Amino acid sequence: MLPRQLYALSSSSSVYGIGVFLEKDLEKAPFSRILPGLAFTEKDGTILNHQNLEQKLKRAILPKGKCKAMSEVLMLLLNQRAKAGAS
Repeated sequence: MLPRQLYALSSSSSVYGIGVFLEKDLEKAPFSRILPGLAFTEKDGTILNHQNLEQKLKRAILPKGKCKAMSEVLMLLLNQRAKAGAS
């Protein structure tokens, strides 16, 4: 079973893993490529707790290198597919 924080995207020839993970978690993962995701300390956000109270988070540190949020990765991949399909 894959860790919860890993997401799989598949293209014609590759399966991509996106997320924050430990190396030992990837031993049985079927990914051909890994894209690092942001840790909770690297992004802004909002969480609703069990009492439906809103808690806002502010980024504490900047992401390292070219690491992107899941929403940015998905938007880039969708735009890339749309361009490939248009030509």
